[in-house]
Amino acid sequence: MLSRWSPVWVLCRAAGIILLSGLAGATLIRFAPGFGIHEQALDPRLSAETLQALERERAGERNPAAFYWHFLTGLARGEAGQSLVFNQPVSRLIRERAPSTIRTVIAGLVLGWAVALLLAAASVLSRRTGAVLISTALSGLLLSVPSAVVATF
Repeated sequence: MLSRWSPVWVLCRAAGIILLSGLAGATLIRFAPGFGIHEQALDPRLSAETLQALERERAGERNPAAFYWHFLTGLARGEAGQSLVFNQPVSRLIRERAPSTIRTVIAGLVLGWAVALLLAAASVLSRRTGAVLISTALSGLLLSVPSAVVATF
């Protein structure tokens, strides 16, 4: 029997949590208002038959369990789906953008750690209450701001 903290147990538990979280996310998206509405469906010139054809095209995506199973089996084959915005395979888009994303993430990590170490060293070495308060307030502020806002800044 596996102990609670054995590496195999921890990995199995992590995989289970990731799979259940993905299913929960897919379910929430499927039941969200406006899911499955095409931008073409807002065109008043389209006939009722065209609107029904658009709805049938995406009917298989309404069932969260079926969608998630189809997604996972495709992912196991190396297919991450088709981008609706760019009308290209998602795997190709990821491959094209991976080098730029990796460079940006590494630069952000280096900058973040450098600023954190600088603030920590300044507050520890100065031993002034003001420096400690300023560095604590600044780090708390940066932790509470959404990462997208920090990335934009």
